Amino acid sequence: MEKSKGKTGIIFLILSFCAGMAYFTPLLKFTFYDQMMSALSLDDIQINMLSSVYALVNTLVYPVSGVLGDKFSAKKLIAISMFGLAVFTVFYALTTDYVTLIIIHAFFGIFAVGTFWAAYIKSIRNLGPEKDQGKLFGMSEGTRGIGQAVVGFIAVWIIGMCTGISQGFKAMLLFTAVVYALLGILVLFFVPDTKAEVKEKAAGKKENSFITAFKIPGTWIAILLLMSGFSLWLLANTYLTTYSVRVLGISQQTASTLGIIRSYIIVLAAGFVGGWLMDKFTYRGKVFFVVFGLCIMTIAGIMGTSQLVTLSIALTIVLTLITNIIKSTYWSILGQAGIPPEMTAMCTGVISFVAFIPEAIITVICGSWLKSAEAAGNIGSGFTKIFTFMVMWAVLGLIAGILLTRRTKKLKTADMLEEKNECTEIS
Repeated sequence: MEKSKGKTGIIFLILSFCAGMAYFTPLLKFTFYDQMMSALSLDDIQINMLSSVYALVNTLVYPVSGVLGDKFSAKKLIAISMFGLAVFTVFYALTTDYVTLIIIHAFFGIFAVGTFWAAYIKSIRNLGPEKDQGKLFGMSEGTRGIGQAVVGFIAVWIIGMCTGISQGFKAMLLFTAVVYALLGILVLFFVPDTKAEVKEKAAGKKENSFITAFKIPGTWIAILLLMSGFSLWLLANTYLTTYSVRVLGISQQTASTLGIIRSYIIVLAAGFVGGWLMDKFTYRGKVFFVVFGLCIMTIAGIMGTSQLVTLSIALTIVLTLITNIIKSTYWSILGQAGIPPEMTAMCTGVISFVAFIPEAIITVICGSWLKSAEAAGNIGSGFTKIFTFMVMWAVLGLIAGILLTRRTKKLKTADMLEEKNECTEIS
């Protein structure tokens, strides 16, 4: 029994570290924004275009990931993902050609989502019974953050040890390529090679289509809430590090260290705090209303404290904590939004496909704001637009929280009436 638990724990760690690293290199700008610009000779528009290409490919391959996860072994798909990421990370280290970088980021999307995401979700779910699913996924999210933080701190050290940014950035990429390859080998040796399970549709369940999912009101509430929460999280993780350098005036290395704390370590606290909050309130929509409101106040605080560097940095960490609380818990609303258990997979696909569309757009918009502001000699004005943009998403989140609360109350009232009618019929 203990041996079985130990083996399961090893598999869990390997899968979670794979999940963390799958998004580490494609999203390096979260913590190494300025180093990327310098090492690759990119401007704000170009660096954000790389992210947009990656995000666009992600959106296109979300449905493909589900199909592959059903047809092929999860072990093989995850191993292919790690080795594929290793190969293209090496290419990444050997080029500064912009067109080549775009192609590399497109392949990052294929290997980080297309061959990986559904296989990872299925593998984690198979590690325990239904009653342990929340704990499994929550612990996996935290473990992912730990793995990313360790690799991130080593990456900062590698860049600092090299004589120039370009050499340091290249060395760091080669190091992450080795990490991918090692994880791929660990997957081949330790993750069980289970056959892919293809679910056949039951005769009475043919109504579970994309059209049906779109017709559920809760689907659109979830889309609005996830789109708002994810966009806020994306903007915070993308621009707070470079804001610390270009406006607050701290060093790139210090900013990257803070970026690693914001991007990875804060995830641990956010997961536990977010889960605790969700359990304390009957209506999760009210929790989201509160946290989106806190986002607005924190953003306003950051905008008003640029001359107080220590306080402003502290507020950026608080904002990251809040946005990670939103991100770590927003999938928990499906039941209160009225999405039936049998529609979970279909609705998840629909919600993901629509809610994550801004990922391919908003960073390009923000990049153009920063480039124009820098050209005008007032980089602060570009960040003011970005923070205002974040407030807009937070306001949409407030609206989503209200709609979710109303939807939950309506469903609860309907359930109570149904129970009352059943009792009346029995009596």
